Amino acid sequence: MFKVKYFEYIRTSAVIVIALAIAFLIISLVSNQPVKTIGIFLLEPLSSKGHIGNVIEMAIPLMFTGLAVSLLFRANMFNLGAEGIFYFSGVVTSVLAIHLTLDGWLHPMVAIAAGSIVGALLSAIPGILKAKWNANELVTSLMFNNILFGVGLYLLNYHLRDAKAFANVSYKFEKTALLSKMVSGTRIHTGLIIVIVLIIAAHLFLYKTKWGYELRMTGINRDFARYSGMKTAKVIIGGLRRSAGDV
Repeated sequence: MFKVKYFEYIRTSAVIVIALAIAFLIISLVSNQPVKTIGIFLLEPLSSKGHIGNVIEMAIPLMFTGLAVSLLFRANMFNLGAEGIFYFSGVVTSVLAIHLTLDGWLHPMVAIAAGSIVGALLSAIPGILKAKWNANELVTSLMFNNILFGVGLYLLNYHLRDAKAFANVSYKFEKTALLSKMVSGTRIHTGLIIVIVLIIAAHLFLYKTKWGYELRMTGINRDFARYSGMKTAKVIIGGLRRSAGDV
């Protein structure tokens, strides 16, 4: 019998293959040396220790965001506001990383916690609208995505931007706010350990706790979950808040 897990593997592989095929097609249309260009596209990120480190470093925020979205998918919800929440929470974290001074590991933990709390509170708004008035979370989260991204960009441009820099970047963080590097010669930092711990914690939450069971049952059949005595409105709001906390 064909198992669902095999379908998930095939679907994920198909998405990757289709994305690569489209990329290769575009490269072939715009490059005079498409084969060489495609080879660089595939192999250059793995050609040196520093390049591999750059790939891993850039993947860490995507891992946080993917983890957050996966929790929502389990509740059969979709949130198009992850980018805006991530950006705005990053601005909040940056404010504390620039203007706050704390000792050692406490500084980055406080900054990260503050950004997570702000993201969770903001993400609860579409959750409340969905749970109380059945407002489509795709529409409300998309609206909040644009609003949060715009407000975050305003704060960066007019309050945090380093005028001496030739790019749209903030002032430098305090050294105590920086996460420690894990691998010499790269920029891989301890955020990788944090996201791995959160992935394990999310798995345990979903499959080993009562709240995770309620989240999954609400996603499978909200009416059945309600008739079984589950407070689905609370589950929906909680799921959105937990996902934003991970972002």
